[in-house]
Amino acid sequence: MWTCEKPKERRLAEGDCHENVWTNPDPSTETTSEKAVQAWYDQGKYFNYETGKPTEEAKSTEAFEFINVVNKDTEKVGFAIRGPTVIGYYCPPADTSPDALKKSVPTVLKPPAAPIAPEGVELLDNTDAPCPILSGADTETPVRAACSSGNCCGPSKKDGKDSFDSCRKSD
Repeated sequence: MWTCEKPKERRLAEGDCHENVWTNPDPSTETTSEKAVQAWYDQGKYFNYETGKPTEEAKSTEAFEFINVVNKDTEKVGFAIRGPTVIGYYCPPADTSPDALKKSVPTVLKPPAAPIAPEGVELLDNTDAPCPILSGADTETPVRAACSSGNCCGPSKKDGKDSFDSCRKSD
């Protein structure tokens, strides 16, 4: 008799994470997790680093969505996209007490470094995948998401819409 190993559970346990929700304001453009994260990151203006609290009570949801994105204690992140809506799961939930937030929310924000595949691990072919700038467009040498071997990042257009950067076969 053959037995199969059950695949590892890829779902994040309900209640073990904070949840951010973003709806694309322009449904004629592609809805991506990158756009959602940028929107949540831009809400940092609603967080007061000195007090560890939202700048105003009416913007507490926005402040906490920002906190989820930058919190030093986040260990796992997952995204779900359906139609124009993105849900981001940040685990474990941040301690939202002001004293904890003063410690876990960085005051100097820097862009993440592009991930590097460990030795012996090959990136999957990601032709047509987006390769957004991760370091901020205003830096001297922008850092981009990595393309797989044989691909390079460059401007692309889809269906005559606005130009975007994607991984393409290098010729």
